[in-house]
Amino acid sequence: MNSLEEKRKYLRNYGLISYELDINKEKENEIINDITGIKSMVYSDMPKSNKKTDLSDRMIELEKGMNKLRCEKARLLREKWKIINSIDNLRNSREKAALRDMYINALTIHEIAKKRSYSIAQVNRDLKNAVINYEIPKDDIE
Repeated sequence: MNSLEEKRKYLRNYGLISYELDINKEKENEIINDITGIKSMVYSDMPKSNKKTDLSDRMIELEKGMNKLRCEKARLLREKWKIINSIDNLRNSREKAALRDMYINALTIHEIAKKRSYSIAQVNRDLKNAVINYEIPKDDIE
């Protein structure tokens, strides 16, 4: 059995993963810009010895960077979907909606109350019950 705080911390990881994915996308764009910049550079036909000034060396370096970013992106997306699926395993639809709004859609309690036409007290009760009934996926329990 996990404590409420452990469950909340696990659910907050969704937002952190989203930030990491944004950073990953920025890094991908930087590499794409580097590749595009390389295409416009003038290189001599002859490879240089012991220096990475050869076009093929630079392209290999950039491709390794892209592959690393793709692997990281896949890992982050798997974690993100694990959180979404674990929320969807809740039986109570109000609790499920409350968790999705709070942690997936990043709404405040006031925004959830307005969206659902509930009182703030009702949203708080739904969130509390949802976290109590929520189970962290077994492979993510420390």
